Amino acid sequence: VKNLQLHYDYSLEAEQRIINAIEAGDSRQARLLMLQIFDHNLSGKVSADSYRYLVYDMVGTLVRGARRGGYTTAARELDLPDGFSMKRLPVPELKQRFEALLDQICETILEMKKETDQDKSLSRKVESYIQENFQDPDLNISITSQHFGITPAYLSSVYKKQTGKSLLDYINTLRIDRAMELLEQGMSVVEVAPMAGFRDSGSFIRAFKKKNGVTPGQFKKKF
Repeated sequence: VKNLQLHYDYSLEAEQRIINAIEAGDSRQARLLMLQIFDHNLSGKVSADSYRYLVYDMVGTLVRGARRGGYTTAARELDLPDGFSMKRLPVPELKQRFEALLDQICETILEMKKETDQDKSLSRKVESYIQENFQDPDLNISITSQHFGITPAYLSSVYKKQTGKSLLDYINTLRIDRAMELLEQGMSVVEVAPMAGFRDSGSFIRAFKKKNGVTPGQFKKKF
């Protein structure tokens, strides 16, 4: 058939631009770029194979963009076109289907980014609160979670996910760092323990040795 298009033009650079837009949650830009590819390749007579392979590649672009944006379950949650088994849709309908999928993916990515930003904000607030209160021996994860009106398990999970650190380790690190400063100033172990947030010298010594490999007394002898 004259003018039959046996191949399609979809460069890696063009795909990367679409993926970048999806990752950013910019559905408007992603739609614009994807429609340009469709218009460029499907404006004339196109072979069934070229049509199917282009759809297949476009679906791959959606999945890769979603994954880059953190939406790793998009492939199994969305009704993605199958370029090899689906009935060939008219081009306008195909465009509409991909536009709808892009909107869904970008909306989900933006919601996930919003939740992540909220979690990061919470982690920063938690650290600020602990920095102000770590010298209180009653301070622990439970007390901290009560202050923010959430459960200890949720607080620990969010903090770990956002910082890669254990919240309890963060509290103990602040206490031990403060204790080391005071020991370097010549204070005794008994004096340092309550000032660094430990209820008694016994718990202070155990925590200090666990972190540093030596007791506070052994550490103090270096100065």
